[in-house]
Amino acid sequence: MSTTSPSATTALDARSVTGLPRYGRLKGIVALFFYCQDRMRTRRRLAALPPHLLKDIGVSREEALDEASKPFWS
Repeated sequence: MSTTSPSATTALDARSVTGLPRYGRLKGIVALFFYCQDRMRTRRRLAALPPHLLKDIGVSREEALDEASKPFWS
């Protein structure tokens, strides 16, 4: 006859709705933070490009500024 130990129950309760352990959720949150940070940095760099480089990539100044003004989550 086996019984469930309190530590085994706690380990099961530590799982999220998606079934990931807590460290998996934390890893996902950290990855999302860095992804959003990279997105903001890339948009700032796009807005700072000189006109001849924007022309090379086929983006107008207005499009670059529109992209740079978007919030980090979109």
